[in-house]
Amino acid sequence: MSERFRGYLGLARQFVKPNGHRLAVIEGNQDCNRDCSYCEVPYHYNPDTELTVGQTQNAIDWLYSRGYRVLSYLGGEPFAPFKTKEGISFTRHTLEVVEHAKRKGMLVNVTTNGDYLSSGRPEQMEELEAVGLDSLTLTLHSYTRAGLRHLIEVGQAAAEHRIIPTIQTIMTRDTSYKIPTIAVRAAKNGVLFRTGIVQTQGDGFSRKQNARVIPGVELQNYVFDFLRRLKRYGFVINNMNYLRHAPEHYPNSWICDPDQDPFVKIGAGGKVNVCSGVETGMQIGDFMTFDDDEWRDRKRRGVAGCKGCMFHCYYEAEHPDVFGDIPLAIVSLAIRSGRHALVKRWGQKASERVIRAMPGFYWGFESILPT
Repeated sequence: MSERFRGYLGLARQFVKPNGHRLAVIEGNQDCNRDCSYCEVPYHYNPDTELTVGQTQNAIDWLYSRGYRVLSYLGGEPFAPFKTKEGISFTRHTLEVVEHAKRKGMLVNVTTNGDYLSSGRPEQMEELEAVGLDSLTLTLHSYTRAGLRHLIEVGQAAAEHRIIPTIQTIMTRDTSYKIPTIAVRAAKNGVLFRTGIVQTQGDGFSRKQNARVIPGVELQNYVFDFLRRLKRYGFVINNMNYLRHAPEHYPNSWICDPDQDPFVKIGAGGKVNVCSGVETGMQIGDFMTFDDDEWRDRKRRGVAGCKGCMFHCYYEAEHPDVFGDIPLAIVSLAIRSGRHALVKRWGQKASERVIRAMPGFYWGFESILPT
């Protein structure tokens, strides 16, 4: 059994443990080159309060010692050429963070808009492969053929360097109808897909806006029905629990369990928060374990005042579906093993089968996305 396979098996065991500490989110330098209609992150950017490389590495050590083995590293834009308060680029900061987390033995994903990545610059993926990055999430903001094509090309370049690529979209009332086409186009090119319902509470990763932007229950069921079928072939990251049950919480009213800690978020200045919307006022070093009474009390009070959300990463961490993710695990391991060409052929067959099984759900790439 390879060392990589043993590592992933250990992560699976962690996910099935009752109240397992499954997902740690670190929000890095928050500055971004984009101004998306649903995201407040750049407006929270203060370079003086951002974590240095050393402080971020200490946060990783702290998370690892408390049982977290999966790290999601976010910006801002982690690959922007902007400078941190230490005078290095966001890219260099990101590479240092990933390398440290991998040395600890964590599974690491970085989320990027892909604007500063190019399939024509192989040295970028070579650097990411060298530091051990497991997966790269590419967020789609330009709903055009050119915008999608760019991310697919970057995703394929990542896969050729044994990095699992995912294209992610935010599902609004206006973009919902495009999602089946985008998911199929990704799968046909050996790239995975994920979506999340737009959030409207105005808490960092979401802007306060009219709830009419949230797709209705019927529309959510329409999209998730398609994705559940593609999921069975291993090309959708969202777990089955989210795809089945998210519409039941319309309009984004899910409340997490304050007595469990499957996920935690480290924000600017080393703040230890429940999520993007529920802050605790505590920082790394303020408590030793998540059994600490003060942590539990602050989390309970924070969650009690929460209006609810439907952030897919948090919901899925609290509601894992290891068996439903077996096809995804097989596809992901194939990419990590250097078999992207095989994955691409499988994605083409899978897409054709899903389209044949669901006539009317898929209109075709050309008719959905403008040039």
